[in-house]
Amino acid sequence: MNSFMNALYTAENAMVTGRKNGFPFLGYITKTRMKRGDDISVTIAYDVDTMKELNDAGDIINGSVLFAGGNSVYTNLHVYF
Repeated sequence: MNSFMNALYTAENAMVTGRKNGFPFLGYITKTRMKRGDDISVTIAYDVDTMKELNDAGDIINGSVLFAGGNSVYTNLHVYF
């Protein structure tokens, strides 16, 4: 997990794929920020097709959720460094 978080912290413009509430999405990391403790907050901007489908421009996802591959909202998460 440590090497994943180190790579994630410097992963601006990396591609992220997965599903949000069952809908597939494609997004890009635009910003990372250290959180209190051992986690990283990642801001993701969705591509145009995903923005239309989800009616949302982006989201903030914790690095621990990306590492785990999902939670109750996101599933099948992958980060392409």
